[in-house]
Amino acid sequence: MSTIAVKCKINMDQLAYANDLLPPYTIYLNQKLVIPQNGSTAKKHFERSLISKKSASWKWPMDTKLQYQYKRDPSGLNSLEIYGVPGLPVKAVEQGEVVYAGDGIAHFGLLVMIKHPSGYLSTYAHNSRLLVKEGQAVKSGQTIASLGASGETDRPKLYLEARYRGRKVDVKKLFNGH
Repeated sequence: MSTIAVKCKINMDQLAYANDLLPPYTIYLNQKLVIPQNGSTAKKHFERSLISKKSASWKWPMDTKLQYQYKRDPSGLNSLEIYGVPGLPVKAVEQGEVVYAGDGIAHFGLLVMIKHPSGYLSTYAHNSRLLVKEGQAVKSGQTIASLGASGETDRPKLYLEARYRGRKVDVKKLFNGH
């Protein structure tokens, strides 16, 4: 095993940004890392990324009186499950473009994925009916589907997951007040 020492003035945040690393910052054996040549440039990009992340403030996707819980995965990231009766409206958490609407992932049943200007992607699974099509622009709060129990689930629910740059992120941090 060889080690390469690199002398440069960057911090871990800059390294994480340059390599699209998100918490918990897992680095794999033989993974190639980009070392930013100019720490100040990497820092500017990282700060801009943080600003866009902080500006994401999602609206609750269903009636706020419904029972819900955050589900933590083994890496410590939360997804959201909201429980109710089939047919209740599911709403977009933020404006964006529908990049997927279908049933191609059996586990999730009828699924909608929306890409948002903030750089995030929201996924809405287990629906009974889809009310949007791929390529369609949606507004924040627009009804996009009906709650259901499609796919692999034991009860009617909305399963909501968030991604940033293709990686799952903690959805709990994107909601204010919930």
